Amino acid sequence: MGEAWFQGFLKSGCLLTDGDGKVWVGCGAVRRTSSPLEGCLSVYAPDFLLNDPAPWLIYELGFEIATNELCLLLDAVAGGRSAVWQEPDQAEFARSFEDVQIRIRDGHLLKAVPSAARTSSEPLTTAQRAQALCRALRLSERFPMMAYGFWTEAGDGIIGATPQLLFEQAQDGLITMALAGTRPVDSDRKPLLEDSKEVLEHRLVIDGIVDRLTPIGRVTIGITSELRLPTLIHLHTPIRLEPVAPIAFQEAVAALHPTPAIGAWPLGPGWEWLRGQSNATSRGRYGAPFGLVPPNGAGGKCVVAIRNVQWSPAGAAICAGCGVVGPSRLEREWSELGSKLDAIQQALGL
Repeated sequence: MGEAWFQGFLKSGCLLTDGDGKVWVGCGAVRRTSSPLEGCLSVYAPDFLLNDPAPWLIYELGFEIATNELCLLLDAVAGGRSAVWQEPDQAEFARSFEDVQIRIRDGHLLKAVPSAARTSSEPLTTAQRAQALCRALRLSERFPMMAYGFWTEAGDGIIGATPQLLFEQAQDGLITMALAGTRPVDSDRKPLLEDSKEVLEHRLVIDGIVDRLTPIGRVTIGITSELRLPTLIHLHTPIRLEPVAPIAFQEAVAALHPTPAIGAWPLGPGWEWLRGQSNATSRGRYGAPFGLVPPNGAGGKCVVAIRNVQWSPAGAAICAGCGVVGPSRLEREWSELGSKLDAIQQALGL
């Protein structure tokens, strides 16, 4: 494979790491469809609310490349000035936090994830995109994170490095995870496994995933441990599903999205709360499923689109959220939100 594809890739392309030192890359002509297309690299990139009737991007050219090889090409492009960011509205976040607490006290919700965004009035330049892509890929080499993204000549896109797998299609079923509970690496707070509030938040995520998967097949829950990332630590529990019948990609999305780690629980009143948020539409693809089906149609993979920057011709946004349960306190959640926004901005060189 020569490098003639690379200039086209910079203008319009996609990627998702596969966890084996390689990354799937798509470039060339692209079209939007309602389902994946066999024989082509198919990328699933809907909005969080799943309102897009054609959420699949079908690429003319799709192949795997060594992560380091792609980084060397991106390094030659990366650079340029940093973006100028506007901080999120603390008062708006406080109103959302209090709304969740009221719903918890009234028995309608057990957990919800309010979100907020740092915004810029300018979209990302080609150099900024290349830098963010390279940094996301380097993170995926050193930490249990997955680099992902797509961008188009129309001026929209998303780039990130997420630690959260929504699912991976295996020969005997689905692999997924619960990931919730957060503290900064340099914090003097007690370990997450000893923090009752964080353990409760994580337990609700496990329960929510298991509740939704149990009607589909046999669910196996692994051991909970702390997952250490560059600046943050989370609680992580592997979960596996052995379905009674084969489960298609979008059926798996419907079964799992949004997990309580990024949405709200229970699901019915949770969706009602999510759709009623002031940023329900403007959050775009933050927390949405982002997935890829290889040209051979086997082994689809879908991540949760967090730890990212997204943009359009109108500007760019870095979003983050925090899980709110009964014992949550506003000051601590606002601080956690800031830590996550800082981590994303630093990680992507923005």
